[in-house]
Amino acid sequence: MFATGEFEQSTELQGKETTPLLEFVRDVFGIDKELAEALAYAVAFCVDVKDQTLPALFRTRAYLRSVGRYGPSPFLIGHYGGAGELAQGFCRTCAVQGGTYVLGRKVVEVTRHDCPTSYPEKGKQVEKDDKQEDGKETTHRSWTGSSGKSFTSYHPPSTFEGYGVEGAEVPSTDTETEAGSQTQSQSQTQAGQPKPEESGTKVEVDAPTPTGPYFRVQLEGFAAPFTANMVIGSEGWLTNTLGEPKPETSNEPKLGNTIRAILIIDAPATFASPSEQPASSEGSSGETRLEESIIILPSEEGAVSVLVNGASTMSCPDGKCILYFTAQSSQDPKEYFTKHISAVLDACSPRPEIRGEVYWREQELDKVVVRHADPSRQSPPRQEEQFSYSTTHLTEGSDAAAREAERVFWAALGDQPGQDGKGKDGVEFFARIEREEDLFDD
Repeated sequence: MFATGEFEQSTELQGKETTPLLEFVRDVFGIDKELAEALAYAVAFCVDVKDQTLPALFRTRAYLRSVGRYGPSPFLIGHYGGAGELAQGFCRTCAVQGGTYVLGRKVVEVTRHDCPTSYPEKGKQVEKDDKQEDGKETTHRSWTGSSGKSFTSYHPPSTFEGYGVEGAEVPSTDTETEAGSQTQSQSQTQAGQPKPEESGTKVEVDAPTPTGPYFRVQLEGFAAPFTANMVIGSEGWLTNTLGEPKPETSNEPKLGNTIRAILIIDAPATFASPSEQPASSEGSSGETRLEESIIILPSEEGAVSVLVNGASTMSCPDGKCILYFTAQSSQDPKEYFTKHISAVLDACSPRPEIRGEVYWREQELDKVVVRHADPSRQSPPRQEEQFSYSTTHLTEGSDAAAREAERVFWAALGDQPGQDGKGKDGVEFFARIEREEDLFDD
């Protein structure tokens, strides 16, 4: 077949790389409209009638060559949420390496600071232009209980070594232990002086002061700020937060043309598309179960894709199915999907009840960028891919998300990968650990 071979230099394709695929297959191969739509939407997973030929052929070749590797489908089923496990993989890797997550707290302020200067009176390091009471960060607050016993509530300082739980009450004597080597070194230099718990004095622990340029991040509900060498976030938000010059294009969130719907239905006994439905009740050769499937509904505006998750995907209970509808349209999502939902449900036997439904239009994603406190570490932007996909694409979205994560990874390192995929220090993005049992002959 043409699409499974090395078609890049073929005479049929020359000069037609950007031609819409539907037009290409009709003009070059003489395929009728119905079959052309089936190839474009159900095989190449085109989004609309304007999808270009060359990237569509790349997708088709990849999918056709994947058939039979792990089963009859070129795609793998993601259990427990599908592509969401990609994000979980990055989160788990960060956590294993000592990363800390703070959830449900707003970022109050992010400011960029230069090198610290010495505090002249106490010989300690403070930050330029920092508004601190008495030149100190408040990481501990003293409380006295009804019994008269003193407690200290601990607020995380600016480094991972001294982390604790905000608001957790701990005895004052334990606070010294949590402070680690810093308090221990103070007691050694004050030899001969009574211990704090013996003299009844309060132990005050100050967060270590960072060196070099840094960002100061204040989170809602935290007494002490965090410090970081870099911050990562959406371009529009970081531009506004850091007071950077705004680009000519607006950073305001915009609604895109991607519309979605999620339906929870009773799992039908059988499913058959209208063209496969038997003429009489005796024939049932065209009927299948509505389990994990991809249904494509072509239309003049473009394709409507339906991802079906049954109980075997472990993402819904027995006896239920989840249908994920996706399309590109400027119409109201519920109004647009009505006829397509009816077409799917009418093909089910018995016709299932809808137990839950939700419709929405997606907001366009802002580009994720990296900002280094030290501008010299800011790497030049990577060259854009020839054919890039949105993370909303049904079959290419997960790969697009992984490539986006890799772009951010290299920007955070201030490096670029070479031909071997490694940085200047031999660092790789999600380096694969090969084992003998993992190798197979292509």
